Amino acid sequence: MKTTVALLLFLLSIPTFAQDVDADDMPEAVPNGSIGIGLGLDYGGIGLKVNVPFTPRMAFLFGGGYNLNGIGLNGGFAIHLAPPDAKVQPALIGLYGYNAVIIVEGSSTFNKTYYGPSFGFALEFHGKKNFFNAGLLIPIRPASFNDDMDRLKSNGVHFGSVSPVAISLGYHFGGR
Repeated sequence: MKTTVALLLFLLSIPTFAQDVDADDMPEAVPNGSIGIGLGLDYGGIGLKVNVPFTPRMAFLFGGGYNLNGIGLNGGFAIHLAPPDAKVQPALIGLYGYNAVIIVEGSSTFNKTYYGPSFGFALEFHGKKNFFNAGLLIPIRPASFNDDMDRLKSNGVHFGSVSPVAISLGYHFGGR
């Protein structure tokens, strides 16, 4: 009988020991997803971006919008460099999707959207529930983009300079 009582007390004490954990040893919680409205490659041009976290510091990104030539789509990932509860969260971004557009005024037959990878860095400025996102992306444009630009320039079409960096700005609902 004494053995049974001792075993029962031991088994009842296991949940008590399981709760005796230092807060620093607790794993980070996976944050909630978010949806944002903004401008930039990761928003499909002018559009929406959805963040779907799958670990505390990594999220899938899906963006769709209007890129001045039609529908712009991008998908990829973000690796957050700060804990999910940080007010400012830097992140590394990797995307694949639309990353350049040529639009020729007066001749829509030359208008074209180009696809490829883009990489960059973003900062998220978190409030209680929502956050502001600002980023810089470096698009790796396909050779066909440069070939088409050169061909159009040689035919008298004038273009402004093409920036090697794209800016992204947005406001997200959710994320905590």
